[in-house]
This record gives sequence, C-alpha cells and structure tokens, in this order.
Amino acid sequence: MTTQVSDTRTQDTPAITLQSVVQFQTGAYDIAPDYQQQLDLIAKALRGYPLLQARLTGHADQRGDAQYNQALSMQRAISVKQYLLNQGVDEKQVLTLALGEERSKHKEYEGTFFDRKVVIELGEEDPTLTAQR
Repeated sequence: MTTQVSDTRTQDTPAITLQSVVQFQTGAYDIAPDYQQQLDLIAKALRGYPLLQARLTGHADQRGDAQYNQALSMQRAISVKQYLLNQGVDEKQVLTLALGEERSKHKEYEGTFFDRKVVIELGEEDPTLTAQR
C-alpha cells in the first residue's frame, strides 16, 4: 500500500493532495481484499468532506495490445469508483481517467506488477475536471 501527501498551496488556493495506489493482478480489475481497508478510509474522508474530490487514474502494463490495455485500465478505475460509490460516496466527487500502458515503466515481468494500478489522488474540487466524471 502506497500513500503520499504533497502540499500544493499557493497564495490564492490552499490545497493538500493525498495520493494512494491500488494494485491489480495481470488482466484483472477486481479489487483484492487487501485494499478494502484503504478504500474504506478514502470513502470516509470523501463522505466527511463534500468539497474533496478523488481522481482515479487507471494504468496497465505493456503486455497485450494498446487497445486492450486502455480498456482494462478504464475498467480498473471504474472498479475503484464503484467500490467508493458502494460505500456512500457522492458520484460527483469521483473522476475516472485511463492511461492504458502509456506510463508503463517496467519491461521485465517482475516489475510489471507496479504498472497494474489505479492511482487515487484526493484533493479539493477542480472545476476544470468535471467533464471526466
């Protein structure tokens, strides 16, 4: 489980962004039980702070063709979104993106696990991203 916090405050817009990652098995988009506690905490934060927003970015490794990996990465993001919605999160607080294999960094089999993920970024609502809900 990976979680990072970065402070992106400016004079006009104070903001803190929290980043967390959910990993997936090869070719899969089901959420492993190991990540449910992490997602429950994220859901609790979203329910408690209506202006908080989660951006879910799905990724895939380089195995398979690009079109398949694009669809798989979107399905991974949708799975995480659905989990959060099932925990009572408002759909307006969750954005989904899919990058497929675009940012895959590992060519060796042992490293591909780190490319099969959904990156969750929590921060204040960004009105420029509303089209991606």
